[in-house]
Amino acid sequence: MALNDRKRHLAVVGALIALWCTFLEVGPVAAADPGPYVSPSIVPPGAEFAVGGPVDDCIPTGPFSVSIPALKASQLAVNSGTQWAAHFTLPLDTPAGEYTFPVPGCGEPTVTLTVLPAEVIELTVSLKTANDCNSTMSPSLTVPEGESVWTCYGFTNHTASVLHIHSLSESAYGPLLTNFSYDLPAGATLYSGFGGPRVAHTNVVSTATWTAGFGARTFVATAVSDLTVLAGPTSTSAAPSTSTSAVAVTVRPVFTG
Repeated sequence: MALNDRKRHLAVVGALIALWCTFLEVGPVAAADPGPYVSPSIVPPGAEFAVGGPVDDCIPTGPFSVSIPALKASQLAVNSGTQWAAHFTLPLDTPAGEYTFPVPGCGEPTVTLTVLPAEVIELTVSLKTANDCNSTMSPSLTVPEGESVWTCYGFTNHTASVLHIHSLSESAYGPLLTNFSYDLPAGATLYSGFGGPRVAHTNVVSTATWTAGFGARTFVATAVSDLTVLAGPTSTSAAPSTSTSAVAVTVRPVFTG
């Protein structure tokens, strides 16, 4: 064997011996202990999440102490004999922020859940004496009996996704739209009128309800309005002549599927 080849051979052997000695000294590097986890760790209000971990690490021995009001927890469960998990559903009114809470009986390690701002839709509804549906939404309207009135709706998408399917109804008039297909982009507002004009004969109070969604997620917004008719009898029931006028009120996301 040539001198240079012998030198290279000895250098490789020396490197292998050094690596083996290091392994004997330090030992193999152990895999990181996954410990308790929260999944998903970032959720909107109303969503479900789970806290879990390996059974070999520990199994929680008591109830979770969580700083989220009205949080609903299931019983602890062991999956496949290797993992435990506790399932939670966030209340719809959970404020945005980070929530850190300990896992009882596991050396008090903590998991952190990030709650996003609530995704909502907003509905406004108003009554007008002209067929002019725009951003000017009057909170109420008084008209003489026999006046023609138009109802205008404002639909605002405050979610981060396009809303595809829409339904609209009035407590005084019934359904106006049912599973109507229209893409309302995130952050957009659409103004449109339905069911007009109507001739005003009586006072009418009506609640408009807009339901919209994408995929398995559904959102609901309502707006209450009233119409005052001069020289007409008072009524709170449906009438062929009424109007709506009010600003959005209860707006909460509803999760289905």
